[in-house]
Amino acid sequence: VRAVTQLVVMSCSQQQHPSEGSLWPYLLHNFSPGSDLLHVAARLTLAIIMEPQGGYKALERPLAAILTKSGPSLVNALANVHLLSSAHMLRGPLCDAVSSLLPNLAQLINLPDIGPSVIQLLSKLSLSQPISLANTSCLAHAVTCHLMTTLELDDKAKKVSSAGHCGQLLTQLASSSCGHGLVTRLIVEAVFRPEWSRIFGADINSPPGFEVKSNGSSESKQLLKANYSFDSWVKLPQSHTTVFHTGAITTVGRCRVKPQPALPACTVNLNVQLLIDTLCSASKNHDHAPLTIALLLVEIISPDIMYNGFPWPDENIKFTIERDLTIKKTFEDYPIAWELLEYVATNRPALCYCSVLVRALTASYIAVWSTSALTKSTESPDQLQSSERLLEIMVIGQFLPQNMQVLPQMMRHLAPHEVVAVLQDVWNYMRDNTPSPDRWTLLPNRLHDRSNHADPRSFDVCRRLIHFHVETLGHLLPSMLLHPQQL
Repeated sequence: VRAVTQLVVMSCSQQQHPSEGSLWPYLLHNFSPGSDLLHVAARLTLAIIMEPQGGYKALERPLAAILTKSGPSLVNALANVHLLSSAHMLRGPLCDAVSSLLPNLAQLINLPDIGPSVIQLLSKLSLSQPISLANTSCLAHAVTCHLMTTLELDDKAKKVSSAGHCGQLLTQLASSSCGHGLVTRLIVEAVFRPEWSRIFGADINSPPGFEVKSNGSSESKQLLKANYSFDSWVKLPQSHTTVFHTGAITTVGRCRVKPQPALPACTVNLNVQLLIDTLCSASKNHDHAPLTIALLLVEIISPDIMYNGFPWPDENIKFTIERDLTIKKTFEDYPIAWELLEYVATNRPALCYCSVLVRALTASYIAVWSTSALTKSTESPDQLQSSERLLEIMVIGQFLPQNMQVLPQMMRHLAPHEVVAVLQDVWNYMRDNTPSPDRWTLLPNRLHDRSNHADPRSFDVCRRLIHFHVETLGHLLPSMLLHPQQL
């Protein structure tokens, strides 16, 4: 094999343009990865790199010739390139060649049989920095689509592995500030798109225009016959006009798409966790990443740009109730919104920039519980779970004082009117203590803290409710007492 390799390299070096020859692509297309092929291809690759006519990116043209193929031969060639990249001397030239061909590779990512091989190759190589904005854009769009398609797979091992490769590649694309903003926007917007929201637990109906045409002639004849049949008549009051309704008003030759069944809870949880891990991986070098996600959530979920500031108005102001109910409906339709809001809350004080969402949810649940005719909050499990989740997020983001961390545990033991009293106490506290970012203290470990902001005059109603339900909530009272350092 060594002797044959030497003869092959010598014959290629005698050609006028050896780098443009077809031998290197031919080897990678037609031979399976192995030690013998690695030896021959590596020697030939070094000869191409060292030839005087090759220039700075000697492997660009041979690699472009590889990408012109399709099907199993292209998959085999990508696997061989992946094997060649394990050699230290070849990694740099291969990275330069791949970086110059990113638009070509981006077009292959979402092909069913070729995409995983392209993603695996790109995630292993270190792309030449800085990456142009055009290349970042086309590749980020393709990788985001591939990530969402990957999360639809049934094979958990393949799903986790492919999502990890996508995360590594998106981390490279997000190395710059512009790249990070683009990658974050694409991921956050993707989870709210109807074609992908289902994999994150969304249970929404298909849009009205989402139909499939049917060209059958029998349906047209049946519809025409039905339209000729007499149906009903209406006598308009105070007039001499009679309106006759004949036939059925419908769409010719169209049938509505059947809704897809909901995914199991374990599958949804895994998809959500992989998505959050991808966001964390792409944002690990950017301290402002939670702020970017918070602003994107407000932009996507809030339908109005008015009254999106930090302050909480008086409770009797209800001019934003329509917007608040729209925001509440969005959180009900897209459970992933709760996960993203909790991720923002864990990175304090980023939740301040989602104050409008927290405020809208609080106002909506006050309105919902106020009109409830139930005797126990547990009789409305969906509203109870959402209310508890809202208070937990406020505790994580330190919107509520440390001694009020027990509020989420109280909710299921209360009646609906008592839940309203708790939420009104929360509203009054937030009105008097505006969640502004400058109220958080920067600690030496570069984390922000606002634990010492308890107000002894706040939450009197919550304390009285604990005394009233002392049998079931009495154990929570010590946690609500203020420590001397908090006074």
